[in-house]
Amino acid sequence: MDPISELNQLPEPFRSVLGDVRQKLSDRLSRPLPDRLPPSIPDDPPPSIQDMLRQAVPDDLSDPLFDEFSRELLDNLPQDLRDQGLEHEVVDFFRQFFVHVGRLGVLDSLDQSFLDVLRRPQSDALRQSVLDSFPQYMLREWQRSGPKYRNKFSTLKPMFNELWDVSQEVRNILQGLCERDERFSFVNSAVVEFIDGQDGLSQVIDHLDTILSADPTEPRGNSDEVGRMDGLSTILTNANSTRRRDPIENLNFRRVICEIIDSIIFELLNIFEFDITPDQVPAGASESAHLGLLRDLYERSKSLEPRLSNNSSSKTGSEVGVSTDKKHPYLKALDPTTAEIRVLEILPGTEEDPIECHLVVRKLYDDSIPEALSYVWGQVGSVEEISVDKEPFFVTTNLYRILHGLRRPDTTRPIWIDAICINQSDLREKTHQLRFMRDIYLKAEATTIWLSGEQLVDDPTKKRVPDGFNKPLPPGFGGLEIDQYDLATIVNEFRKYPMDGQWTVKQWGLFTMLSRCVGQVQSNEWWERVWTLQEAALPLRAPTFIFRGRSFSFDDIIAAEGFMIKSVALKEHLIDQYMKQRDLLGHEIRHAMYMMGGSTGTVGQTPLLIRLRRGLEQNERDPLLKTFTAVLSFTDAYKATNPKDKIFAIESLLPRCMGRLIYVDYNEECSDVFKRATARSYNFSPSFLLMRSFHFLFESQLRQGKEPTGPSWVLDLSYSDARFCGSDSAKEAAHPVTLDGFLAEGQVRDIEAEKNINTMCFATPTTLFCTGYRIDQISGVGEIPGVGDDESYVDLVRIVLGIYCTRQSVLGLPVPEDYKDRMANDSYMKHEILSWMDLFSLRRGQAVSDQDRNELIKTRNRELAGESFFITKTGIVGISTVPHLKPGDFLSWIIGSPVYSILREAGGQDKVPDDMKKHRIVARAAIDKKPEEITERLKFLPTRHFQIV
Repeated sequence: MDPISELNQLPEPFRSVLGDVRQKLSDRLSRPLPDRLPPSIPDDPPPSIQDMLRQAVPDDLSDPLFDEFSRELLDNLPQDLRDQGLEHEVVDFFRQFFVHVGRLGVLDSLDQSFLDVLRRPQSDALRQSVLDSFPQYMLREWQRSGPKYRNKFSTLKPMFNELWDVSQEVRNILQGLCERDERFSFVNSAVVEFIDGQDGLSQVIDHLDTILSADPTEPRGNSDEVGRMDGLSTILTNANSTRRRDPIENLNFRRVICEIIDSIIFELLNIFEFDITPDQVPAGASESAHLGLLRDLYERSKSLEPRLSNNSSSKTGSEVGVSTDKKHPYLKALDPTTAEIRVLEILPGTEEDPIECHLVVRKLYDDSIPEALSYVWGQVGSVEEISVDKEPFFVTTNLYRILHGLRRPDTTRPIWIDAICINQSDLREKTHQLRFMRDIYLKAEATTIWLSGEQLVDDPTKKRVPDGFNKPLPPGFGGLEIDQYDLATIVNEFRKYPMDGQWTVKQWGLFTMLSRCVGQVQSNEWWERVWTLQEAALPLRAPTFIFRGRSFSFDDIIAAEGFMIKSVALKEHLIDQYMKQRDLLGHEIRHAMYMMGGSTGTVGQTPLLIRLRRGLEQNERDPLLKTFTAVLSFTDAYKATNPKDKIFAIESLLPRCMGRLIYVDYNEECSDVFKRATARSYNFSPSFLLMRSFHFLFESQLRQGKEPTGPSWVLDLSYSDARFCGSDSAKEAAHPVTLDGFLAEGQVRDIEAEKNINTMCFATPTTLFCTGYRIDQISGVGEIPGVGDDESYVDLVRIVLGIYCTRQSVLGLPVPEDYKDRMANDSYMKHEILSWMDLFSLRRGQAVSDQDRNELIKTRNRELAGESFFITKTGIVGISTVPHLKPGDFLSWIIGSPVYSILREAGGQDKVPDDMKKHRIVARAAIDKKPEEITERLKFLPTRHFQIV
């Protein structure tokens, strides 16, 4: 374990002292720190500890608390280390420590000086001496600051007592439900984790009672008491997440119990097949209101029979790339009650030998897991035969090659590989083994991430970068004798040069080689798969990548990404250096830089994984990443062979009790999985965050030529490219922009609803209860025509003028004979025409040169041609995401939603009062009005409580 991790695990209140300093440093992230901190020189007269530390941090952080912290540590330094002259080591160690933790999330903080400290042979002795001094320091500090912490914690006791009462009632209700139907068991497991799990409610209350009953003025050194102080502060201050040191601000116990209650409500309504009425919708996020609804529904369910499950737990099915031969090596099913797993032993052999393996059953929590593999399964129909326990077994071609690369010539290699160690044909086994995957990767002694072997046959990277990108660099490129695919060596060499100084030809060669290698690594398909997030983020030890037969650590990719981020920050400086030295660089370097300019890697996905991985190592996860909705939105562009895995795979990225609320059942229909996930998100956050990234499931069904089924508010959570295909993200006129991407940029972002109105947002298995506005009613619908290849701008003008004439007719207004001439002189008409030009070219007013204009319009018209446009009663013009709109549909806005919706009254409601009618969402829409115009219109419209079905 590195020193940073050890220091983060110190007991309170020492951690709070560190936290206070870190917070001040975090507030100053915009203030630049030196690339290389001044090294200590043992031969020079030693400066004071304050002077040395102040060289590394802003002046205003040299407060008495900081000085006291530094002084206490040095005072406890053993004499033998003083005799070795290691006071400088202490100074360097803590200088780097404070700078590093204050710059978490900024990858360029991993400078050479910090790494030098960690590599010094004296570091182990120094670290141990520092850790040995902590108990005495901690007790003295606790004696001084204990009353402050007691006061802070004492204010929480009533709230936790109330939460305890709520949780016990919830537990009792669940016990009754589980006795009637086992489908409630997954929620019960979440409640058990919430109450009895690590850092659970029971542990918090136990710590609170101990702290509040202890006398902080008597430092007795009781280890149990100290442990409880540490545990309580860790939980309540969310020390693994933020450094605000405000327990109540960072506490999520209330939100979690509400999520649990809402999940029980959803399952209860789903299993007993009834619904609630608008007046039963719980108000706000108060757990008491949600618990009240649960009580009522539980009582009602006692007179009902649960519906029969549509899924058979014994149902089996084959999966891609796994043997379906009747002679398979799974002699017996794994026992989930004893946490059994299988580990594959790859038997030794040479390149020509067939692959032979053996499966052994192990107890997850008792036996070791030497290694776990993370990889991409590969093409669906391409399989190869291996032998497992002397029986034929079929795996994908990609896994077959990986097994060849992993096999050792002389010794057996034990490794956990999901495709073989889990019986993919047994859906029951898949379900319970998925629950173990968090602990499998946490417990694995090593994790190997296989991107590609030395042979590039069918290498996924080749399909994701320009053709010239994979062409090998010539030997001696840039005067360097370095393997162009050895990222670890490239990173270590590049560290030797300051990025904000005078660049040399060798440094430009290294930077080109580094950029090219990182681009190839991050363009691999592995970065796009949702399962790889947990497989790379969870292991305690940094995983090892295998790329083109070379290996490097995850820490190397973090450092390389840091250099890439810093190069963007130093863009102007790098351009200046390049222009000064362009003629000295030579053709090879200039050509390689030109060729790699077209590669962007897997934009937006690598930083998420690096953030998760760094968060795990440094105990600094962002609390936002711990919510179901946030993790799902961050993984919008990740893919899974089975769409259900987009939900199942994020279980391990959430706190255990929240992850357990994901109902994992491969027998369940995908639409039901998405419905439960969508409802959970809506109930957690009335901002409808996921609507920004994902379209509705019925839209996907229509595009596939299927009849829409299920509630219209359910989202298709399988994949979204919206963040990469918006008009703001397109850098070139020829870059495609989708309607989903255009909508995701937030047409309604600045709309303001009326304040102090009674809003609702709650989803059941059949109905979304929400509040919003009917903005206008649709009067006319048409189809957007295509444009020609040569005169696309002229064609678009013709289309827009045709829409103008149609709108005049819809509004019952005449079309002026000179309307084409009036375009130049009538400012109102000109404004409308220009707004429609932007709308029907999916632009937001960005300036476009004449030479790019035709290409841009042609490219974006391919997305829109054949789609529907509409005109409302008051003349609003818009585009819908699907056809089949009808006059009489309503352009609407649900308060909190990031998109406009088209609503249609459900059938069979002739005698239902207007304000009680149910609606279906039939499309999303983009319109020609700005947010401020709609905000003004809403002032004169009544709010409505919708029931979306």
